[in-house]
Amino acid sequence: MIPRIHIMTRHTCESADSLRRCGESIRQTPVDHDWFIIGSDPSAASDLPDSHYLTCPTKPERDWGLLPNHYLETIADAGQWLYLLDADNLLHPGFAKWPGLIDPDCQLVVFSQQIDPAHIRLARPDKLWVQHVDAAQFCVKRSFIGDLRMWNIYRNDGYFLMELAIRAREQGVKVQVFAEVMSYYNAQRWL
Repeated sequence: MIPRIHIMTRHTCESADSLRRCGESIRQTPVDHDWFIIGSDPSAASDLPDSHYLTCPTKPERDWGLLPNHYLETIADAGQWLYLLDADNLLHPGFAKWPGLIDPDCQLVVFSQQIDPAHIRLARPDKLWVQHVDAAQFCVKRSFIGDLRMWNIYRNDGYFLMELAIRAREQGVKVQVFAEVMSYYNAQRWL
């Protein structure tokens, strides 16, 4: 069974055009999804089809690291997977491959990332920690996140994944790591 994916986009100061391009890349990639945009200006997403805007009570420019927590506190676990796709990014076409490759017992998936036209950040099972992964490199089962939340610091995505990997090891939960590129890094800057 192909899992339902919630794609979560932090909206801070990106233009409406960036959100539009982000949304186009999502629609062009065949995954069963709901798209949640989190920020303080719902008008920026008013003309984006298939999106849900969650207005966050904090200041997105100052508390950008906490925006995913608003999703986690607002949207209940319904068996979905969670993927963080920042607004300065685009969804990679290869992203559609991982749902068909996962083991049914898997709770966390990590994949490689295209950093720019010439460089790849390779996903490795022995490098699931800060400065070796980006938020756009992993999907996690919502139920596995539990009470874990992101910190409002730079590189919070790496710390979050590191905590998930530690939790997986301690609980004997399956993690799958794919060397195949399935995400972009800051793609709107170079693609």
